[in-house]
Amino acid sequence: RDGRRKTRREAVRLARSVASLPLDRVAFLSYDELREDPQAGAAWAAHLVDPVALGKAVAAHTFPEYHPAGRDSLVVEAIDRYWALAWRRVRARQARAGILPRPH
Repeated sequence: RDGRRKTRREAVRLARSVASLPLDRVAFLSYDELREDPQAGAAWAAHLVDPVALGKAVAAHTFPEYHPAGRDSLVVEAIDRYWALAWRRVRARQARAGILPRPH
């Protein structure tokens, strides 16, 4: 229980610090986006890595049929929503700064 609490606290702390990270040195990738469409999901990292190579690697090494989305606790859902909001904000800032185009 203590380990889960610490992990949750660290996840929230990391999400809060996202805004202070250098926009041109970070890429925010969502596992769900990468599973759904590896090439499109990897496009968010195009300013740092080759998105085609990353997309192929993700497609080759993830097996969504073996890892269906499960039921999450309210805490996990809240942390996921917090992360999603932080990612959307930083991705928008990166797009406005001309660092990366919005994926298709």
